[in-house]
Parts: sequence; C-alpha cells; structure tokens
Amino acid sequence: MERKPYRQGHLDGFCGVYSVVNSMRLINRRMGDEKATMLFKRILRCLERKGAISSFATYGLSTDDLLCILKEVVIPKYRIAVTRPFYRSRNTSLDYFLWEVTEYLRECPGRAVITSVAGHWTVLQGATAKQIHFFDSTGTRKVTREKCTIARVSSPRPYLIEKKDVFFLTKKDKRERR
Repeated sequence: MERKPYRQGHLDGFCGVYSVVNSMRLINRRMGDEKATMLFKRILRCLERKGAISSFATYGLSTDDLLCILKEVVIPKYRIAVTRPFYRSRNTSLDYFLWEVTEYLRECPGRAVITSVAGHWTVLQGATAKQIHFFDSTGTRKVTREKCTIARVSSPRPYLIEKKDVFFLTKKDKRERR
C-alpha cells in the first residue's frame, strides 16, 4: 500500500507542522493516524507556549519556530538526531546539494530531510537527474530540477531551496544517549 502524505487542511493549515509530521511518518513507518494526530497536538502545544497560535496559523513558521519544535517535541519524544549540514555552507552547487541529500537518505532507513522551498516547508525525498521528489502536505510530488535554485530566484528558476533551512533527521540508535 502506497503511503500518501497528509495535506494541509486534513489536520490544520501549517506547512511547517505538516513537514515535521510527514517526516516522522517516513522515519517511523508504523506511525498511523492516531500517533500522527498526537504528534500534531504536541506540536500545537509547543507553539501555544511560544505565542498566539493564530499568528502561526496566519503567518506560518520561521526557521527558529521549526527548530524549537524539533528540539522540544521531536528530539526528546522520538529519539531523533537533527543536523543542519548546509547552515554555514557558502558555495554549494544545486547538484552537490541534491547529491548530499540523496546519499544521506540512501545510507540507511529511518531518515528524513525537511527544507523550505519557495517559502514552503516540505519533506525532500531525493532527486534524479531531472526531478526533485517530495513528500509534501500540498500534494506536490516532484518538481523539475531545472526550475530549482539554491542561489537566487529567477523566471526560469522560481523554486528557491533555502540550504540554511535544511534539517537532516535520523532515528537514533537505541544505544545512543540524548
């Protein structure tokens, strides 16, 4: 049975929240609707502690908000390691970036990549020579690679992948400590 990503509106309207829930569904293949809904509620409680939930619903999540969710909800509850491998990188090409993401995901099961594409939080699933693949809350499954950039938006390349906003998530080994 093919897994389909939750879409914004099925639970609520937050692409950042959905990117976290959908990434956890990829990491933990046994996460069903009930557990996904519980994670969604935990994330909303985390956001409520940070401020007015209506503000997040209206304006979305910043990188700091997403990082807070990962630190306060995902890392402790689900034993997930989070890294930001491109946070300080400067001269990374799109080809190298996509190769790194694809290799990271291929190395072992229990991994996911959250990123911002054109201001929308999503889960990157890998890339081929022609396309970039997503597990996305809006239903977008792929985008032509030639329409993407990691540098500057232009008419032929309207999809900016913010490399500083890339989060690699890995399920920790049971022997690893927090």
